[in-house]
Amino acid sequence: MVMRRKKINSIYYGNANVSPKIPADTERRIQETYQMIRDKETYPENQVFRRRFGGKRYAIAAALMICCITLSGTALAKNVIGKTFTLLIQSVQGTKEQKEEETLYEKAGEYSQPAEAVIATAEKGSMEVTDYFCDGKCLYLFFVLNTDDESMKESDWVHDDTLEITGESAFKVNGKEVLPEENLVLRKAENGVFAGRSVIMLPDGLLSENSEDLHVDICMAGVAGYLGDEREIVTEEGQPAVLTDKKTGEFSEYFQFDFQVAVDLANNEPMKMRQVTGTISLEYVLRTPGGIYVKFSENGLSEHVAPVLYDEEGNTVTKYGSQDSLWRFAYAEGEDFVLKIQDISEGGNDAVIGEIALAIEDEGKE
Repeated sequence: MVMRRKKINSIYYGNANVSPKIPADTERRIQETYQMIRDKETYPENQVFRRRFGGKRYAIAAALMICCITLSGTALAKNVIGKTFTLLIQSVQGTKEQKEEETLYEKAGEYSQPAEAVIATAEKGSMEVTDYFCDGKCLYLFFVLNTDDESMKESDWVHDDTLEITGESAFKVNGKEVLPEENLVLRKAENGVFAGRSVIMLPDGLLSENSEDLHVDICMAGVAGYLGDEREIVTEEGQPAVLTDKKTGEFSEYFQFDFQVAVDLANNEPMKMRQVTGTISLEYVLRTPGGIYVKFSENGLSEHVAPVLYDEEGNTVTKYGSQDSLWRFAYAEGEDFVLKIQDISEGGNDAVIGEIALAIEDEGKE
């Protein structure tokens, strides 16, 4: 329990008061507006501005957009990618995973579906599943917790205590208990407001080829809030004293959710293998708005080796986790990638024992 909390703290704690950068989608819209000014004869479908005003209207629109960004990047982001994803971007400022998390939230803001009235209320506050996204490989759920409880409002982060209280996962998909990649953590985004996400890799066979929906059942036995920069000594009978994160408060009430999630495969992009060295065997490589998935053939990757993915600029793509020979990496732009297999056994010295050149298939998306 202590080790898990230390890991969560080391990953998620950071300065949450830095304003988020302008989302990429916003920047794109600004540039499109400028292009409209330069090409006055071009008018997008359903454009509300009348032709007789020409480029002047576009100039006004661009100026207003820039003013909004200058005055309040956060406020504009809420209009572009939604309230929840703005809070999520705010909550990861200053963390080690800021870049990857921002990319995930911007993509999720573009492709996710809003969850309707999926709210659970307890004595000290309420939790809501605001949005979801499923690319057929992983289920992405996005949460917001609101509380007026003063002790909880002092917290830097809040996490789901269900596994520690009951010994079981809080999550079930299609009736099967599933474990998220990481314990659900919601970081402070505003005073009394915490935002977080849960990523669940779907076990083999859980989703049939013809399945269009998932039934999601969540039953949290409680959540607890912690300060990310303070420790306290915890002593258990017969055990040495240890330092753990300082608890600020907790909800002992249950948060229960029951809803359907639509599976969206429309934006999945398969990759093809261009060149292979070594004896590593892959079933497929797939890029979706949620990330990049590498599926190894059965017994194609032993516990003594590990995959490392590089983008077309040679940067290492963040690796999240694996299940049933399926590895998930962060989303990365570009068309060409290199997958290297390293020997991580004792004495292996991380030697590269296989290498595969990958590229997005020209035929397009699935």
